[in-house]
Amino acid sequence: MRISDIIISRSGAMTITEIAKIGKPAIFIPFPFATENHQEYNAKVLENVGAAKIILDKDLNWEALSQMINVLLKDKATLKKMGENAKKIDIPNVEERIYDEIKRVLHNRM
Repeated sequence: MRISDIIISRSGAMTITEIAKIGKPAIFIPFPFATENHQEYNAKVLENVGAAKIILDKDLNWEALSQMINVLLKDKATLKKMGENAKKIDIPNVEERIYDEIKRVLHNRM
């Protein structure tokens, strides 16, 4: 992800977290069958801070995706700003917090 100019992906929670952590612009295509449409809501978190664009699965076609990629790649200033905006939602020490939560859950199961 770090060497990419833009990330094109579904929008699961860990993907959103990773993109925010590294500060990359994104185009999200939320998985439409995710429970309670959570992938669309995840994608909107980054869209709302100006860090991502969304193409709904039902609207996805070669032309729409190609056009969005080309517009963004031609505008380096916008890509840079989108990456900076992604970092605004980064949660410090998120990896440690996730690890601590996993340990807590496993401890409670024993």
